[in-house]
Amino acid sequence: MNKEMNPQESLQIISEMIQKTQDNIRDGSTYFLLWGWLTLFASLAHYILLTQELHEYSWMPWPVLMIFGGLVSAVLGIRESKKTVVRTHIDRIIAYVWRAFGIFLVILLLLMGTVEYTIIYPLMMCIWAMGTFITGGILRFKPLVIGSMVCWVLAAASFWMSFPQQLLTMAVAITACYLIHGYLLKRA
Repeated sequence: MNKEMNPQESLQIISEMIQKTQDNIRDGSTYFLLWGWLTLFASLAHYILLTQELHEYSWMPWPVLMIFGGLVSAVLGIRESKKTVVRTHIDRIIAYVWRAFGIFLVILLLLMGTVEYTIIYPLMMCIWAMGTFITGGILRFKPLVIGSMVCWVLAAASFWMSFPQQLLTMAVAITACYLIHGYLLKRA
């Protein structure tokens, strides 16, 4: 028989779910740090190769580092799935947000050769910002929300930048959006 809850009990359950999700996200801060560092290195390496007149090889850091990141993420995911972890509704919502991000990212990458390439990286920054904004709002973790706003501003500005400038802007955006809050989550 279902017992009807009063508002305080409902709020307590919601608070416990948010706390458990924050604990799970803190445990998952490794992904933010992994992808943050890989993206930072890839964008800076791309910039350096591009500005050193190595145009034909300038894109190479991306597939190398992203494939590496995918393999590391897969291994970490398999290890974590073997642990008995309580998954809340909020965990599932956040997982769907980031799966949607991944699907959008794959679509962008598939479009890379068919659309003006200078819009791809600003769009990627926008989608990073959206994922961290939603996650930060759900978790009530202001650094995520603030980092996403910084990323949106940088993304908007980068639409009017040259491609090499976009790469540097991307390095700053990933730092604001993933790395800073990844370390804050790890310490929280």
